[in-house]
Amino acid sequence: ANGGSVYFDHGALRTVRWEHNGALPPGEAAFTRILRPLGFRLNGRYPLDKLSMTGRAYAHEDAPDEIAQFFVSELHPERFSAEFQQAVTNVVGSSKDPLTPLAVAQLWE
Repeated sequence: ANGGSVYFDHGALRTVRWEHNGALPPGEAAFTRILRPLGFRLNGRYPLDKLSMTGRAYAHEDAPDEIAQFFVSELHPERFSAEFQQAVTNVVGSSKDPLTPLAVAQLWE
């Protein structure tokens, strides 16, 4: 409205590190399998113990100041009650993996 521009400087991704994650890889691996082939590298790890999470920043290797970073935060259900863990399993236990083996191979190409 004021004639300024919008700059996409980071994306935030949330995931769950859980063995009952359906067909998805657990935790950050669900996203790093996409980010790494696209040139992103780990740029920092942040323990978020009060939230029972771990945060990680990924920056583009070739142009870290020009391409938006991605922050991946990973929830650790094992740090919560059995009831909470069951709720997590109920939500993510039947997850489907949207990436086919062909899509994964094409990312690395």
